[in-house]
Amino acid sequence: EMDPYEEVANKGRTPEYHAPSDEDIQVGDEDEDPEEDPSEKHDLEDDDEDPNSSSS
Repeated sequence: EMDPYEEVANKGRTPEYHAPSDEDIQVGDEDEDPEEDPSEKHDLEDDDEDPNSSSS
């Protein structure tokens, strides 16, 4: 049901609630900005569609 390791880690990690929350936002924002870069992805798709449309 519940791993003893998880229980110990949860008990020893009092700020477990704040730790993942702050880290998740900082890491997620930083990882999603430069790595995912929705702007770059869209630019690449737009570039692919630009020549295709022109050819047509």
